[in-house]
Amino acid sequence: MNVPILDLSMSGFPGAVFRTGEPQTAQAADKCRDSLPRVQRRCGWPVGRLPAVFGLVLWLSCAPFLSAAPTPHAGNLRARAAAFEDWLERRASGETGVSIARGIELAKARAAAMAELAADDPAAVLQLALPANARSALPAPVAAEVETPISAIGDYTVYAELGTVEGEESIRRTVTIDGREYPAFAYGRRLDHLSKTGIPLNGVLVNGVFVLDENAIREVQPAEVSGSVENLADGLPAGQGAIGEMGGRFYRFASRQRLLAAERAIRQDEAVLGPRPRRAASQSLMNAAAGTDIASPATATTAPAVLDTAWATGVKKVLMIRVDFSDFPGDPKWGSVTCTAEYAQNLLDTKVAPFYSGSSYGATSLVCTASPKLYRMPSTGASYATSGDVNKLYNDATAAAGADFNVAGYDRVVIAFPSLGSVTGSKITFGGQAIIGGTKVWANGEVDFRIVAHEIGHNYGLLHAGSWEVTDGDPASAAGTASEYGDPFNVMGIGNNDPVQEFSPSAKIKLGWLTSTNTKTVTASGTYRVYNFGADNPGCKNEVVALLVQRDASRTYWLSYRGNYTISQSVLNGAYVYWAVGGSNYETLVLDLATPGNTFQDSPLQVGASFTDSARGITFRTVSRGGTAPNGYLDIEVTMPGAPSVSQQPTDASVKLGDTATFTVVGTANSSYAWQSAGSSSGPWTNLSDGSGISGSATSTLSVEVTAASAALVYRCVLSNAIGTATSSTVKMVVAAGAPSITQQPSDAAALVGGSASFSMAASGASTLQWQVSTDAGATWTAVSNGSSYSGATTTSLKVTAGAGFDGYRYRCAASNANGKVYTSSAKLSLVASGDTASVHMKNLSTRCFVGTGSRIAIAGFILNQPARVIIRGVGPTLANYGVDNLLQKPVLTLFDGGGKAIASNAGWKSDASAVAGIQAAFRAVSAFDYSSDSDAALVLTLPAGAYTAQLSGANESTGNALIEVYLDTSSVGNGDPFFNVSSRVYVKTGSSIAIAGVILSQPSKILVRAVGPTLASFDVADVLQKPVIEVVDASSRVVATNSGWRTGGIGSAVTAANAATGAFALTSDNDSALVATLPAGAYTAKVSGLGDTIGTALLELYLVK
Repeated sequence: MNVPILDLSMSGFPGAVFRTGEPQTAQAADKCRDSLPRVQRRCGWPVGRLPAVFGLVLWLSCAPFLSAAPTPHAGNLRARAAAFEDWLERRASGETGVSIARGIELAKARAAAMAELAADDPAAVLQLALPANARSALPAPVAAEVETPISAIGDYTVYAELGTVEGEESIRRTVTIDGREYPAFAYGRRLDHLSKTGIPLNGVLVNGVFVLDENAIREVQPAEVSGSVENLADGLPAGQGAIGEMGGRFYRFASRQRLLAAERAIRQDEAVLGPRPRRAASQSLMNAAAGTDIASPATATTAPAVLDTAWATGVKKVLMIRVDFSDFPGDPKWGSVTCTAEYAQNLLDTKVAPFYSGSSYGATSLVCTASPKLYRMPSTGASYATSGDVNKLYNDATAAAGADFNVAGYDRVVIAFPSLGSVTGSKITFGGQAIIGGTKVWANGEVDFRIVAHEIGHNYGLLHAGSWEVTDGDPASAAGTASEYGDPFNVMGIGNNDPVQEFSPSAKIKLGWLTSTNTKTVTASGTYRVYNFGADNPGCKNEVVALLVQRDASRTYWLSYRGNYTISQSVLNGAYVYWAVGGSNYETLVLDLATPGNTFQDSPLQVGASFTDSARGITFRTVSRGGTAPNGYLDIEVTMPGAPSVSQQPTDASVKLGDTATFTVVGTANSSYAWQSAGSSSGPWTNLSDGSGISGSATSTLSVEVTAASAALVYRCVLSNAIGTATSSTVKMVVAAGAPSITQQPSDAAALVGGSASFSMAASGASTLQWQVSTDAGATWTAVSNGSSYSGATTTSLKVTAGAGFDGYRYRCAASNANGKVYTSSAKLSLVASGDTASVHMKNLSTRCFVGTGSRIAIAGFILNQPARVIIRGVGPTLANYGVDNLLQKPVLTLFDGGGKAIASNAGWKSDASAVAGIQAAFRAVSAFDYSSDSDAALVLTLPAGAYTAQLSGANESTGNALIEVYLDTSSVGNGDPFFNVSSRVYVKTGSSIAIAGVILSQPSKILVRAVGPTLASFDVADVLQKPVIEVVDASSRVVATNSGWRTGGIGSAVTAANAATGAFALTSDNDSALVATLPAGAYTAKVSGLGDTIGTALLELYLVK
């Protein structure tokens, strides 16, 4: 019989990997079409001979909790993921009537929701993905409907489509693995990533869509490894270092730092122009692992572009292959223009080639050939159009022309064909399409300068030139929106057929036609000169052609002069101003500084006109135009803001517990605000973010809910702008004395549908009590009132009549008086099926105790029979939120393996900033309460089968009350019982420092509870608790069982039998305590104290007697 435990904490309160070898030949592409949506992305006891004893099996939530996301798709996925999670939990618990058919239905719904969310938030989809071992544990029909994790070598393709009429252009991305191409959604650095062949790809495949991780190497835990591991660190013992997966293979690095160095090197190699990385990923990995690679930045996310001048400079051979179809015969036509061989050759030779030669100042040149023949394709135009298979069209065209041309010898290949946009159901409706950083171009009927020059620009490696559209008259309005293809002066924008529409200065620098010496970064007010960067002025390579002014973290102003733009007087007489941006489908956004919200044709900043970015305090004024063409110039005055300063400091807030404290700072205009908190004025300081009782963290006024934990912190604000920073004085909350104190927390409860459950609490000094309910896992709370579902809403004990939808509801009580308000921890209600004798849940096992020094630290031991992911927590300061006093202020967690070797340690859960988000997700996955202090400790790691000991102590031998918790994430384990054996060795004191363990039974169950003191002496444990006392109380605080000597009361034989049934070691002293009780479903708390207020070390154990 399975005995699943839903979560294991120690207090009575609160992919199957698809691998592939080298890829088939395929390139990554850029496609421009306004009809496509815009894309914007997871026990040995080193205390003498004390055995590990505690036979429990753990079940926890299968999928991570999805935090609030800004799209409807996120809410849809949250609901569907929760339904699938519930099915998994019920099936794992052995509940009868849980059908595979229902699992298939729920898995399909979840997958559909994930595919929807992928377009908006690919990173969230990856966080929700099932671990590979969890997926492999599913029934085969259900596993077939969930996402497939993939690690492979393949091709990343970025397509850009240009509409057949002036309008928006769109980007789509694909991944090709083993010759099969999948639509892909990306995030992070992949949004700026050009097409690349033969690179490592990680992600998940869901409903035919590939959700791509931005990381080339996926860091994994040992239990996630399937197959051999290549050791990149000579002499490194097994079990040490860091393991990463890349291209379907596993590698062991000497350290996590070496793994990150390899990731940086691979990112740098992939940042080059052209379809191939600078080096094979395997070479970058080996060099970085050995410490012999190029110097790398400090973080893995920094990967500066490495210019591949060979791809963007020199002679490029261009071949245009003209084709037709049996149902669309003849030369491609667009309006009155027919793309004959003569027309095509003339277009390439007299417009496209001179444009590239001039725009690059001779750095690149095109040698062009248009096919004299018109090649008939083997399939009809309608078949290509309805399938949308542009790569088949390309391959058929190059195969047909292969008899006359060595196609592989050309650097850019354009396929020109009659328009297929009129075919019913056509998926080829673009005007032009190209692979960004590749060699391929498609011209769908329209074959002119606008299409061909633009698409070849994508081949060179450029994204789109957009515009910032506003409606409020402010050119830099925060309410504006990006128009991906809106720059009318740039061939990579909306464009027309005039070759005067050159690439921007930033694009020319990217391609190596100009360099950073042609720019001036402005940090001080002054008047600066910029020269015409047009093709008619090759001498500009020795001049400054652009001013750079940093606006914020993601946008930089570029001010330049299009001095050869003879088709517009407003352009000739003004500064061309745009933002350079990243992480999107466009590279630049031109600003309309003349008639914002009207037309961009007159957008340059005219001589004598000025523009002020009021949000940043930056002003530009075009002073004058001078020079003789083509060496014309503009003089531009830039006024920068001064460094920020604080004109009014925040002050301490006099508050009551339960109030909201506000702190306000007044600083210079145009400043950004970042509020911080710390345990003391000496730091370390942590940036705050909105949520969990905090708002206004990035504004001049910070609001914080007053709790014991938040009141223990100090606060300050850092103001910043483009020039510098200023820091406010440190402030604190002054909390009124006399607020209520929680003396008893409520425990989780279980009930049948229509049955009842009770939640009890106690508080001192409270004049008013009010129970609250949360139906969304604690995100929001509502006061309950007496009625058909509740009674005792304003008393110490709330009785709940469980409705069918009450499963997972959480309850807490607010205790208030004239001096403040405090809240209990939350307790969860679980619904169980009537008559389900196979499903017995023990959950919320935790131990709250006093942590001393030496042999008086707290210890939790556990045994895993299979690899599993565990969350271990040492909670001190956060317990102040729950009315616990005399706290351990700086908990230190250390995990030992069965041989007594320390394998992990933590003394502050935010000490590794890169791991914070993952730790928070792990807490939510097992329904653990959030931390409110950075000083609490946590470990999240995947462990192989074996015995482990978690020790909780205080930094610098400090002492105090704390909570030690161990959770098993059962989504990480396979079929069968993990036999998660747990016990706690604690130092028992008096009052609030006795030991407390909570447990929930979902069905009537027989339990064995033991408090071992004197017998521990035989295991070389000193200072033992000589006469332990056990007391078990239910959710209403009613004592249901007690014992102060296991042979008393005639229960000795029952205890002996239970010891044998569970494998517990024999008790050698009559003064040890134990009890055996058969209890109804519900929540219980076991308390261990010393008879006569004695103190000492004891072992607290709970067993489910099968």
